[in-house]
Amino acid sequence: MSRALRISLIVLGSIVLPLGLVVLYIDSELKSEPLGKRVAVLLADAKIKGGITKVQAALDGTFSAEGVDLTLENGTQIKVAALDGKLNILSTVLGTLTLDKIEIKNIEVDLSHPVQIAGPKVPESNNASKLPKFTIGAYAITGRATLADDYLVRFSVRGDSFDSAGRIDLRAGIAWPGFTIGTNKTSPRAEITLKADLQRPLGGDGTRIDRLLKDFRSIDLQCIAKDDSPLNAGSMTLNSIGARDKDSKLILNGTLRDSYQNTAAQLNLTELGGKINGTAQFSLDPKKLGVLSDNLPACAISGKLEAELDALSGQWYVKTDSNLAWSNLSRYSKAIKNNTKSEWNIKAEAKKSEEGLTIQNLAIEGNGISLSLVQPLSWKPGQEIKDTKLNCVARQAPLISLNPLLASMNLAVIEGQWSGEAEISLVKGEPQIKTILTHRFENLTIERNGKILVQGINVDLPLRAEGTTIFFSPLKVSCPSGVIASGEASINYSPDGSGSANGNLNIGIAELASQPGWEDLPADKLQGIRAVTQFQVGLDAKQTITVKKLESRIIRQNLELLQVKLRQPYALNGSKPTGVLLELTATKLPLESLGALVPGLSISGSLDKAELVAGFKADGLFIRTEGSPVLFVDTTVGWKNKIWVKRCDLAASVDLFFGEKSSTMNFTRATLKNRTRTLAEGDCTIGLGSGSTSLNLTGNLGAIAEQPFGEAISNIATGNYQVKANLVNGGEISTTAKVTDLSFKDRPAKIKNVAFVGQCTPSSDGLTAEGMVKMQVDKISEGKVSITQKVKGAKSDWKVNASFESVQGDDLLQLLAKSTDENAKPAKKNPQADRVPLWFNHTGNVQLSVKHALLQGIQIENLALKLDATDNQITLSKMGGKFAGGTLAGGGKLVFQPSTVGGPYILNSKVSLNQFDFGIVATAFPALSDFIQGKGDATVTAEGVAPNCELLIDKLNVNASLLSKDGRIQAFGKQNSVMSLSANKAGETANLLGGIAILAGALTKNQAQGEKIAKVGLAVAAVGKLQKSLSQFNYKTAEVEIQRLSDGTLKINKTVIKNDILNFSAAGKISADRGLAMMDWPLNIKADLRGAGEYKEYFTALGFANPQPSPDGLTQGPGVEFTGSINNLKNDLEQRLQAAINNIQSGLNSGNQNPTQGAPTAPKPTNIAPKRANPLDSILGL
Repeated sequence: MSRALRISLIVLGSIVLPLGLVVLYIDSELKSEPLGKRVAVLLADAKIKGGITKVQAALDGTFSAEGVDLTLENGTQIKVAALDGKLNILSTVLGTLTLDKIEIKNIEVDLSHPVQIAGPKVPESNNASKLPKFTIGAYAITGRATLADDYLVRFSVRGDSFDSAGRIDLRAGIAWPGFTIGTNKTSPRAEITLKADLQRPLGGDGTRIDRLLKDFRSIDLQCIAKDDSPLNAGSMTLNSIGARDKDSKLILNGTLRDSYQNTAAQLNLTELGGKINGTAQFSLDPKKLGVLSDNLPACAISGKLEAELDALSGQWYVKTDSNLAWSNLSRYSKAIKNNTKSEWNIKAEAKKSEEGLTIQNLAIEGNGISLSLVQPLSWKPGQEIKDTKLNCVARQAPLISLNPLLASMNLAVIEGQWSGEAEISLVKGEPQIKTILTHRFENLTIERNGKILVQGINVDLPLRAEGTTIFFSPLKVSCPSGVIASGEASINYSPDGSGSANGNLNIGIAELASQPGWEDLPADKLQGIRAVTQFQVGLDAKQTITVKKLESRIIRQNLELLQVKLRQPYALNGSKPTGVLLELTATKLPLESLGALVPGLSISGSLDKAELVAGFKADGLFIRTEGSPVLFVDTTVGWKNKIWVKRCDLAASVDLFFGEKSSTMNFTRATLKNRTRTLAEGDCTIGLGSGSTSLNLTGNLGAIAEQPFGEAISNIATGNYQVKANLVNGGEISTTAKVTDLSFKDRPAKIKNVAFVGQCTPSSDGLTAEGMVKMQVDKISEGKVSITQKVKGAKSDWKVNASFESVQGDDLLQLLAKSTDENAKPAKKNPQADRVPLWFNHTGNVQLSVKHALLQGIQIENLALKLDATDNQITLSKMGGKFAGGTLAGGGKLVFQPSTVGGPYILNSKVSLNQFDFGIVATAFPALSDFIQGKGDATVTAEGVAPNCELLIDKLNVNASLLSKDGRIQAFGKQNSVMSLSANKAGETANLLGGIAILAGALTKNQAQGEKIAKVGLAVAAVGKLQKSLSQFNYKTAEVEIQRLSDGTLKINKTVIKNDILNFSAAGKISADRGLAMMDWPLNIKADLRGAGEYKEYFTALGFANPQPSPDGLTQGPGVEFTGSINNLKNDLEQRLQAAINNIQSGLNSGNQNPTQGAPTAPKPTNIAPKRANPLDSILGL
């Protein structure tokens, strides 16, 4: 190899190797991770927040980005889902930025959160900015923009090419929210097509308007706005075509056509040498602009416009002669007649020249109002406005014509006229106002959002100016009831921006009350009351507003009721002064006058005395009494048509403080009374923020119950309370409360005393609380409760543990038992099914334990219950204890299952009580206590399906069963009872008489007569023995099965009580009667007696025996029917036995003496008097 070749290869290798390394480095830097880091640095340097999820590029010019989420310094937010493109690197290097293609998908631009950028103002450059040469191939952009008023616009831009030095081809689509017509909504959109030929690079000579226009050779712009909805609300088009003539003048003509294809505007524009001239003829009626009509003011505009612009010098000229017409003002108020019009003519001519801005002509006329420029207005930046004059005239002008201008404030004039004439001049920079005819607004009625604010008022507004002061004097506002306000005011200003305002106003409170919105104020009580206010407000050169003087008095017939006075100047936008700022003194002030100050507040009574001061401390605002306590007398307070406090007297010393971190409101020596009864008396401190709260109050609950705000305890008649409470800034609450001699209006029970001591500690995720309660009605009940709550989102999990040492059930029943109202109608129950369970969003468990309880003489010991709640189920998971000497056990569940027919609530439960003492239970039912002794086992099951918990009790299916062994039934009560003694005596007498009769029959010579006497004697003896044996019936087994029907009726399906020689069986029902207590419900029970041994002899002797033998070998005895009620139980056994004897005496057949028994019936007894409802009835759902 030659030396030259080796040198060449070495040189080439030395060049290629570094270039290769550079290419590899550049390629590595264009990868996603390193390029993303560089882009993040660039964004941070540009003060752009946010980032780009993924960005990458390649050496062939392709690039892409995903997940663009940026916020510019001015608040503009830009989001892009995906961006793809390709850069022509060679063309770009040679000087023309070239994009072969670019596609931007789902770009979102949000302009609704603008941010003011602080910083030095950047001076404008004298050099016009220029655009580089660029070429774009196929491009597509889709997205949406949110404008400053949250108005959403969707857009799509596409084109085949955009060459800044050749041809522009652009197609765009825009869509925006439509408006509703009936039940349909429009779907507005616009299509824009722009085709243009350029004679030189666009923006290459600058971006000023005249230079940009020079860049165009021809322009063809086509726009159409249309409705794509079925409504087809109409479309409008804009066609604009322009081209340069042989003299290089650009002539651009455009035509705007409405939805009827009529010409709405004709535009003509020419450009030559940087001078632009334009004319326009227009007749725009929003009713004819189709889909755009709802987005435009309801104003028809017609006329012409001429304009000239010299882009080089910035000078311009404009002239117009236009007409504005609102064809139907009733759109602003229903009180305005339909098709009421407002028409205005505007003529104006203005120019900007080297001498500055000149308004040569300005005249606005219409509806009796004329505003005209008498002398041209000239102004040059940096100099004062030259002398000018403006004339304002109104001749009985209907003020409703101004409603289009007032609509932005939601105001509408529905009646009123304006008359007056004033000449406003500016002489040597100072305003001069000459009132030729005082401006007067007559019979003015204004409404806001359809509600009348003022009605039928007259306003006199005289204006005059002296030097730098404008006077409004004498002001007067009146109405048919009198003068609402009168006085004078003035405004003074200086060239340096400072000024002041002074005023002296006299306001009639009764006259003000005659206006709409003040109807709740009693005008008769406010008659003669006026508020007199004097003020002086200053504005210095630094724009600090200072109230220098303020004195306001409410007076009646020269008697001062209220005075408010400013003690020291107060800067509204400056630093706050330290010390007392305002003082307030009131004497015998009718509170109705204060009600006018707060919308929605109704207040009556008298502020008899008040001496208050208000001001600032270093860290906040204070208001306190200075001297005697504040005294309100016979005060009634209402809010939004609801009375809360009625005819109360309040006296209190007040010390209020409102700070940045904490606020406190102290009320000391406070007394709230109604007539002679004290609602509350004591001290109260309310803390806000980091402030603590405490109270120490005593009073009468009965007095509170009589107030509207005490509606929740309105059934309380009287009761003295004492409560102490503290809330520290950490959130912990401690409370001690005591109530004595508490009585009620709707029940006879009285509470001798009740006391509660507890505390509660909130936390970030719930709370913990515990307390002890002790109550005495007749005897003492006491216990303690602890509660824990854990909150997660909207859900709360609860742990409740209640432990009671003693519970006096009889006392609680007294409190629950309300006096019955015979005329009261039962409340109609809600039949709607619950969509969520009654305990929605609450889970957890409740545990209850009672060491000793007494309920209507029944002892309950060591009672333990546990309830568990999940999202859709409540479970009674534990029940135990001793009840009436027996062992209590059971469980159940209430499930919320929406798919259940008749549901969604499903109840299943079972309770058992083993070896309980009948005698103990019978003490709760005095009517039964004398008739039964022994022990038994009872089981009760309850099942039900219901749409809500209110109906669940009515739909319960309850089954109860009882099994007892070796007990005793005393059919005639205890042995020493009157009924038992009578039965025993009757039995002994019957035995004696029966024996004598048998002996007499044996001694009788007439055999037939002797047999008859003997039979009667045997029957009488049998009755005596039967009565005596039933008075002490010892049974071996007793079984009872009872079912509760849906209407509350108790159906006795089975009753069997028996021993070896006697069997008692019964069935029937106790019919529910909601008008009576359960113990007075009518009953009808049919029973049978069957026996063996001596009972067989008794039943045979009495004629009850059935000739056919029974399978169990027992002989049929007498049937018994029980009627009446549990409180008034009746049976016909004695009558049936007597009937049997009578039959034997009459010689009837001694066969079965039992009458045929039909179906049990339950006639309502007529001799039962209603009694006070037993609280157990409602508790058990009977």
